[in-house]
Amino acid sequence: MAPEQIAGSGSYVGPATDVWALGVLLYLALADAWPFDGSMIELMAQIASANPIPPRQLRRNVSKSLEEVCLRALKADSEQRFPDGEAFLGALNEARDADTLTWRRGALVAALPLLLLAFAIVTSWQSGQPAASPAGAPSGTALAHVTPSSPKASSSPASALSPGPASPDLTRWPK
Repeated sequence: MAPEQIAGSGSYVGPATDVWALGVLLYLALADAWPFDGSMIELMAQIASANPIPPRQLRRNVSKSLEEVCLRALKADSEQRFPDGEAFLGALNEARDADTLTWRRGALVAALPLLLLAFAIVTSWQSGQPAASPAGAPSGTALAHVTPSSPKASSSPASALSPGPASPDLTRWPK
C-alpha cells in the first residue's frame, strides 16, 4: 500500500501509486528482501515516512543506476516519484543502457579463467603437447591428446566415427 493510500487521501491516488508498487517489486528483485519490515503499524509508519535501506547495502552486485530508479519509485512523496509507468520504464531502460558497459566488463572478468583454460587447451593441441589436467580432476588425469599426426587405430570405436588421418588417441582418457 502506497503512502498516499495509508494517509487515506484518495485524491492523490493515481499512476504514481502504481509506480510505488512497481518500486516495491523492483526492490524485492534487487535486494531479495522487502523494502519495509515489521508489524502492521510499523509498516505503515515506515511506508509513510521512511526511506528503505538502499538495495546495494543488502546486495553489493546491484547497479547504482538501478538502485537510483528503485529508490525514486519508492519515495514517500508521490510528486518525487516517476509520474507514471511509462516514465518508470524509460528510467529502467536508461539504467540498463548505462550498466551495459559495466556488465560487459564484469562478464569478461568472470569469464577470463574459462577463456584462459580454453586457450591453453587449443595451444597445447596445436603444439602436440598434452593439455593440463582440468581443475578438480584426479591427479595424473589429462584431457584427450589429439594431434593431426596420430595413427588411425582400426580397433578403436572412435576411429570408425572419425574418417580421416587425424583420429584422437583415446588411451589418455581417465578410466
